[in-house]
This record gives sequence, C-alpha cells and structure tokens, in this order.
Amino acid sequence: MIRECFKTGSGILFRADRLKTVYLDPNTLYPEVSVRPEARPLTALPAEERYIQPMKAHERVTKPSAFAWFLGLFKKAPMMKDLESESDEDVDNKGPVIAEELADLKDSLAPIYDQLKLNRWWIIPEYIPFKQRYQEVDKKLQLCPEVRKRNKGKGRNFPTYPGKENDPVRVHRSVKTRMEASYLSGKKYLPKVVNFKEKSVVWVD
Repeated sequence: MIRECFKTGSGILFRADRLKTVYLDPNTLYPEVSVRPEARPLTALPAEERYIQPMKAHERVTKPSAFAWFLGLFKKAPMMKDLESESDEDVDNKGPVIAEELADLKDSLAPIYDQLKLNRWWIIPEYIPFKQRYQEVDKKLQLCPEVRKRNKGKGRNFPTYPGKENDPVRVHRSVKTRMEASYLSGKKYLPKVVNFKEKSVVWVD
C-alpha cells in the first residue's frame, strides 16, 4: 500500500527511517519507484522454513477481561511528543535491512489467524442476511439493487459479469508462493475464493 502511495503521487509524507522497519528501502520509492525484482523462490529459505507455518498456541490473542473497556476509560493516552521520542529511540539504522522480497516470502508462509476458528462466536454474524451491493458492468456510479445474503463462513467471489467470466483477475504474487508451498502434513494451500481459476489469474507485485 505504501508503494502505491508513491506510484500515484499522493503527496503523503513518510519518514524514511521508519520505512525500513517495514522492509522498504526509501531509495526504491523516491524520487522514482523502482521496478520490483522477481519473487524469491522457496529455496531462498532454510529447509526447515519452507513450509506454511502453523499458528502456535502462545500466539493466540488472549481474551480481554469483562471490564477492560471500563478500565480503559481511565488510562492516560500518550502524548504525540512522547510517541515521536520513543520512535526515534526504537529505530536501528546501523543494522542491514531485510530485503523486501525476502520479507514477502516469509509473509506468504505466515500462519492464518482465522477468527472463525479462534473465536467460534463470529460464525453468528455469518448467518445474518446483511445488505450487499454490487457494481454493474460499465456503470461506474450505478449500483444494482441491494440484496440480502448470508456469507455462512464461505470464501468470497471474484466479481464477474455476463460474457466476461474468463477475464483476467489480478492477484498478488505472494498467493502463488503460498500455493507452491505446503503444510507440514503435506497438504497444499488453496485460496477460499469460490470461483478461483488459476488460469485466469495474472500475478502482480
């Protein structure tokens, strides 16, 4: 998303030293946005890291206490000057920055924190028929009538239009990397998109 801000010339200002903390090299973003190199292959990682990482028990989000919201009312919010001073101290400009492509490779194998599995109560809203809107083809400002649907915990659909079902769909290349990898059990990852067709996908960075 940060890269897109520079591509569109949005004018949003970023601190160059902080960009390094998210594995971005400021020199590749300004004054010109550099073309990204090819994605790193799985062989760029040690053999024990070339699989999709499972979620560990200690990484599960702990449930807040029943009165957490009430206690939060009395917690003093940090001042902006305090946040700026802390950020200055946290930045380490001495060490090398992990390559963006290597960070992408590791992210593509990161655990999936599915809230429908972490907290079963989230399945209830999935069965509530919320209103949904769909934009009609060639009508940028006109939306088709609202309909009510239940998601039922299923994956979503790529929007398609009559006669254009096989049009290319742009998907980030990290998804391709995850599909090429596997879990420890040997099981492969498959996106939950209902109408996912790899032959119609254009991998983008």
